[in-house]
Amino acid sequence: MLAKELYFDLSDNEYNMLNEIRSYIEKDIKYPIETTIDDDYISKYNKRSKKIWDDTKYNIFIKLYDKIKYQVKIIDHSTEDVMHGGFWEINNDTYIHYRRGGKLPPIIIINDNIIRAEKTPEVKLFILKYIDYQPYRLYIEKEWDVTILYQVNKKKLSLQKIAENHSL
Repeated sequence: MLAKELYFDLSDNEYNMLNEIRSYIEKDIKYPIETTIDDDYISKYNKRSKKIWDDTKYNIFIKLYDKIKYQVKIIDHSTEDVMHGGFWEINNDTYIHYRRGGKLPPIIIINDNIIRAEKTPEVKLFILKYIDYQPYRLYIEKEWDVTILYQVNKKKLSLQKIAENHSL
């Protein structure tokens, strides 16, 4: 869930509410109520409507929305933990992007032709070979254990998280 990837400070109940909304969007909105019996249709329609047409639940969802909106805003606009980073182009199709701050753990995105399964010391050396600017190099060395690594998956046009190497 994206909220967990962004390290939102939400309770278990709030995560459950997000899952409820997701389920409603993925299933209830997408698929119509199918029945040929009018009473059955009305019963199912009313049951579905009752899930969302509730003032108490609505107010809870509005508070959750406001909380998430606030947390998204501080990702890039936090005065206590200012976001900064850099971009290092190695060649035309290879680069490293680094980001830290904004109440998120440090993140490095690598785009090259090597498929990495784990976060290893070799990956760290590869990154430090190209990021020789201070203070980024110092941050990476100091925060390596908490840095999240992604690689660009060119086939899927997406980011793929590089797994932690627990043998380090």
